[in-house]
Amino acid sequence: MIEFSNQPDFPEQHTAVAVGTINMSQQAIRVLIENATEKASILTIARVAAIQSIKQTANLIPLHLPGRIIGVQVDFDINVELACLKATLTVQAHINGSIATEALTGLNLALLSVYDMMKDVDRNMMLSGIRLESETGSEGRPFLFDNAYENINF
Repeated sequence: MIEFSNQPDFPEQHTAVAVGTINMSQQAIRVLIENATEKASILTIARVAAIQSIKQTANLIPLHLPGRIIGVQVDFDINVELACLKATLTVQAHINGSIATEALTGLNLALLSVYDMMKDVDRNMMLSGIRLESETGSEGRPFLFDNAYENINF
């Protein structure tokens, strides 16, 4: 049995930032740029996917307790030269624990929705560098990504 009776009534605010990249062909990056100004652009739909998935994290991850989400920001940075799209997702919530899972879930679904909408242009797209960049307000000390793995180059 999981005990909740010792949890405070007003949990503190937590903020988590997740980042990741989807690499694609030059042709696909051009399609993405041309589509970015349309009313229902690929990036707009990716933002909606991120927000919806954050709200569903507790249904997707077994035994994960939902927090009260108070803010979500999804930013995209298109790098034409490298033919990649970098996504940065920031989540704020009142929760008695970490909000990292929500941030990583939202980030993955944002990038997956881009893949899904662009797969007819380029099936060789690759999601990479997906990580928790920072988290504050969580139990213990704040977290900041430090790239400690020598075999992975971000």
